[in-house]
Amino acid sequence: MNFYFNNFDDFVAMGGHGFYVWLAYAIVLFGLVFYFVYSGSQNKKKQQELIKFYRRLESRVSSNNNVNKRDE
Repeated sequence: MNFYFNNFDDFVAMGGHGFYVWLAYAIVLFGLVFYFVYSGSQNKKKQQELIKFYRRLESRVSSNNNVNKRDE
């Protein structure tokens, strides 16, 4: 099996373009990690907001039902 690079140092150097290649990989990796972490935190926040909303809605519905029962 023949490899394009003779050793690991040549692989890292990428024929003199290693800095740009690895920088591009690092930027993409950073962006992906940031995206997943940020999305996860926003998802958690939205879930908490929905839980609060449905609790308030449930308390309003139950209080309206109690008022209607007293009027009868």
